[in-house]
Amino acid sequence: PYEIAMLNASLKAKEIASTENEFESTIIGADTVVVVSDNIYGKPKNKLEAIEFLKILSGKEHKVITGIAIITADECIVDYEETIVIFRTLTEDEIEGYKTLSKYADNFRRISNLFKLGDVTGMKNEMLETSRIIKNHLEKFK
Repeated sequence: PYEIAMLNASLKAKEIASTENEFESTIIGADTVVVVSDNIYGKPKNKLEAIEFLKILSGKEHKVITGIAIITADECIVDYEETIVIFRTLTEDEIEGYKTLSKYADNFRRISNLFKLGDVTGMKNEMLETSRIIKNHLEKFK
């Protein structure tokens, strides 16, 4: 899963880089995957898949792996950050309520945050750590 997240991040950054006429920018790509019971999940493709993901995550611990890629004219650095998240068990009513959301893809991450056990410290720490990794890599380019 680490390689998949890093490869996807790299491909996203390279796609943007390929559209630049004169490569003078630093481009950062990122991609996140979720791992549950050795199965890897990306962003849900539609509302039905998003609902299925919620059922799979319900009451389980899973890994959230974010791959990052930083590209300059001279270099490409790829790395990842991982956090463990525990979902509380969802009721059928909560899952049914999710079906009424119109923008499932944009809301999936926000809604999933509501269903985690306790606070969202793990996700906040992951975001901070990912930011720190990007900052450290960017400092190498100075």
